[in-house]
Amino acid sequence: MDGKIPSQNLIRQVNIESPVRQPSFYKPLVFDVITALSAFGLGYEYLQYLLGQTDITILVLTAGIFSVLSTLQIFFTKSLNRIFLFAIIDALAITSLFYFSGYDLKILAAAAFAFIVFFFWGGVLGRMELENTLEIGFFKTSGQILKKLTTAIAIVLVLVYLPRLSDNSAAFLSKTSFQSIFDKTAVFLNNFYPQVDFTSSLQKVSDGFAELELQNNATFQGLSQADKNTIITQTSQQIIDNLSKQLGTAISASDTVSNVFYDFIINLIGKWKDGNRTWFLVGWVLVVFFIVRSIGIIFYWIIGFIAFILYQILLSSGFIHILGETRTHEILEF
Repeated sequence: MDGKIPSQNLIRQVNIESPVRQPSFYKPLVFDVITALSAFGLGYEYLQYLLGQTDITILVLTAGIFSVLSTLQIFFTKSLNRIFLFAIIDALAITSLFYFSGYDLKILAAAAFAFIVFFFWGGVLGRMELENTLEIGFFKTSGQILKKLTTAIAIVLVLVYLPRLSDNSAAFLSKTSFQSIFDKTAVFLNNFYPQVDFTSSLQKVSDGFAELELQNNATFQGLSQADKNTIITQTSQQIIDNLSKQLGTAISASDTVSNVFYDFIINLIGKWKDGNRTWFLVGWVLVVFFIVRSIGIIFYWIIGFIAFILYQILLSSGFIHILGETRTHEILEF
């Protein structure tokens, strides 16, 4: 032996372990992707709605899904930078299809900007609520988020709709959607007027009201059936004539009631627009916004309840869990 120590490569003897991603790394990514897809779905359904190819019920359902996921997304996200990034991604997802469909870029940019501002604002308020309370108050926090999110969605819907006002036949409610709402209203009214079929022609509806008006008339009851039919027809025609005067337009007795009122609304909007286009646009935007926003008050309570149920399911399944920090402050973790 010559006393030499054999050379060794100590670095190579250490096995380099490949980094392993924890499940908590993928969970928020999966949730973020699903939320972004729901935002894209909202934009797609709204575009289809404006084209008259889908019902308003589907649009509301899609907006509800997006709102539920967005609310939970802010619950699960601690970084305000990420919330701001989500706001940008969701805004682009909602408006992208309208850009490729030829909509004005300036209007889409304004809609996207408004969405980002209100979405981020709601996110900040939600995170502040979570950070400044000892326990997670779900409904108080979700209320802060959903109020701003509902406003953001309402602004996007109204601004994207603006270009359609150049079309005299355009209305925020398509004829299909109006018919759907009218049919539901007719079912409700039938509880009070079972003799009247509101979904039928104007002639049949007016006949039904004529019978209601005459059924307690003793003189009418004493007439023959032929005479009764004659008087009902005359009274019915009088009802139609009075309605025509009130609406200020000629109407046909063979038209359905829903078509008569829908055409009246469209014609009335057209007259307002021709009178003063600038004030009409301002007024129409404000009216539609406040209608959507008012409906949103009921909407975000329902969405908050659905989000709470999904939140509890995620807790029960172990997808998320609550930890108590040293300052006895509850946080959410994947």
